Amino acid sequence: MTPRRLTLLLLGVLALITIALVTHRTIPAPHPRHTTGATATSASSSTPTVAITAPSAAVIDRQDHYPPAVRRAEAAAITARPMLPALPLTYQGVSIQIAGLATNGQSTVLALSDGRLGRAHAVAVYRHELAIYGDSGRAYRIEVNP
Repeated sequence: MTPRRLTLLLLGVLALITIALVTHRTIPAPHPRHTTGATATSASSSTPTVAITAPSAAVIDRQDHYPPAVRRAEAAAITARPMLPALPLTYQGVSIQIAGLATNGQSTVLALSDGRLGRAHAVAVYRHELAIYGDSGRAYRIEVNP
């Protein structure tokens, strides 16, 4: 299994756990009706409701262990993108945001808003920010949006 597929699988599992925890509700057992005479219902005849409990921290932590090769690949990806942790950022009216993953599965797509000064200014600001963070920019694909 490739590291990308493993990452997607783990994100899917975490999403399902999150949904289960958010929608978790305990439904109380119905209370016996209080009536007089022979029509009264017995409390022992009601069926108990089983409460669903959230998984323990130990169970959740087991799901977050990655093989060393995957951790090394993730560390290398962050090292190759020094500007990435600083995003989103805005400088001189140009905002730079993460827009997604490129179709090649390797590059991060960045969306630049050109502000009011146009595309050339947005690209100049982008290059300025790359220089500030010591980033080569090879790990990014940019899209300039008005």
